[in-house]
Amino acid sequence: RIYVAYKYRWRGFTEGGTLRSLVESMRDYIRDASNALPYSVFGPWPEWICGGDPWGYGKEEMAEVRREVSDLFNQAR
Repeated sequence: RIYVAYKYRWRGFTEGGTLRSLVESMRDYIRDASNALPYSVFGPWPEWICGGDPWGYGKEEMAEVRREVSDLFNQAR
């Protein structure tokens, strides 16, 4: 278990900032649905951040993830 409400280092969690940012955004959305999950947490990222692919899924695959997330959010509205 990881206590994600803590604003400093999360013991036992990855040091990766993009994944933590995603988890924090999901946490905020779960607590208050008016805190919409920003699409920016799913990229695209500039080339200087891990070659534009910090999660290692590939750019085309992440584009598909963004499309799916967009569809889910549009359905929820």
